[in-house]
Amino acid sequence: MTAAATPHVRIAQLVDDWQFDRVLLLQPPGSDILAVPNGAVEAGEDVPTAARRELREEAGPITTATLRCFTAATVTYHDLMPPLLAVGFSTRLRGGVVVPGDDMAGSTVNWLSVDNLGAAQFVVPSDVETLRQAVEIVGEPR
Repeated sequence: MTAAATPHVRIAQLVDDWQFDRVLLLQPPGSDILAVPNGAVEAGEDVPTAARRELREEAGPITTATLRCFTAATVTYHDLMPPLLAVGFSTRLRGGVVVPGDDMAGSTVNWLSVDNLGAAQFVVPSDVETLRQAVEIVGEPR
């Protein structure tokens, strides 16, 4: 595939707070819905590089453990868009303070316990199940 023919790939990250058993969710300004740090693969970019870039752009200069891929699945983001291949990564917050970056400027930072995920509304509704799947695969945040 050439760089100009980038597929529709969504990168999503589970970032857990190792101290308090919570996952990072961002709430865009003026919205009641939550989003995991996520974004798209840019032309010519590999998936792990995109994951690191998107996390930096959306969560700011935090220090995290190594990103680990835990899933790849087709998701529907919006009725007007084609289905996307969503690649999920997990990581653990190691230091720093989350400050929503360029892509999520003005967003509210939320740390939600895994047990309370079902009560939240997500930009991509299947993210609730994806987060639960991640916890099951990579273990409870600790």
